[in-house]
Amino acid sequence: MADAVDVPLIKNLYAEAWKQQYSDLRLSTKQTESCGLAANTEYIAAPWDVGGGGVLGILRLADIGRNPAVAKIKGHTASIQDTNFSPFHRDILATACEDTIVRIWQLPEEVTGTTELKEPIATLTGALKKVLSAEWNPAVSGILASGCFDGTVAFWNVEKNENFASVKFQESLLSAKWSWKGDLLACTTKDKALNIVDPRAAQVVGSVACHDGSKACKCTWIDGLAGRDGHVFTTGFGKMQEREMAIWDTRKFDKPVYHAEIDRGSSPLYPIFDETTGMLYVCGK
Repeated sequence: MADAVDVPLIKNLYAEAWKQQYSDLRLSTKQTESCGLAANTEYIAAPWDVGGGGVLGILRLADIGRNPAVAKIKGHTASIQDTNFSPFHRDILATACEDTIVRIWQLPEEVTGTTELKEPIATLTGALKKVLSAEWNPAVSGILASGCFDGTVAFWNVEKNENFASVKFQESLLSAKWSWKGDLLACTTKDKALNIVDPRAAQVVGSVACHDGSKACKCTWIDGLAGRDGHVFTTGFGKMQEREMAIWDTRKFDKPVYHAEIDRGSSPLYPIFDETTGMLYVCGK
């Protein structure tokens, strides 16, 4: 029998900018470690540009055009650092905030331009510094990982409002992503490390220096239906500040299985992987 080979789902791809646009939006320009917005099949959520920060705008995906109706979530006391929708409930989302709190919100059945939410359905407290990320587990409903500026990664059972495990790094967290199976969390930290965390054991099970440059590194798993189990993709900077990408096999963590220079630029690149098609998108702000 011949050896099995990988057959790509998409052999050729051409992309161009979408001609239809959402315009006249007051998106926040405050710098964050996250990509800056979240979306699901019905909504788009992004921090809104208001004095003092702390407002999240929600618009319907179908409302393309000028000045769409925007609902507001106003229950924060400082700037929003990250937001993500639950993969199990399209009306549930989490926000991570500079005021050290992760809040869980439920959108009403009808979301309009006059909708305002001020009371979350749950608050996850205990962080000592600002919270930079909030990532839902893709395999288990109601499980969330939050990343703090002081290097703490906390794992939460949202329904019980319970912090069931934590891991502390020496440096600030720059990105965090769950594996497709939901059993491991990949994190990049300010000391240029890619770390693999097992939340059940509450410990780091692998760590490697992923890029040499001083600027931020980002990561995502490239596993799933069309990916490779145990593989993580990272972006970062080289010694001369060239932007790089690398692929790591977490079972052979001493060196990357692939490494290449992308271009030269000053801003970090954010990797986004589609587990169903095998498409990897690398985006800059």
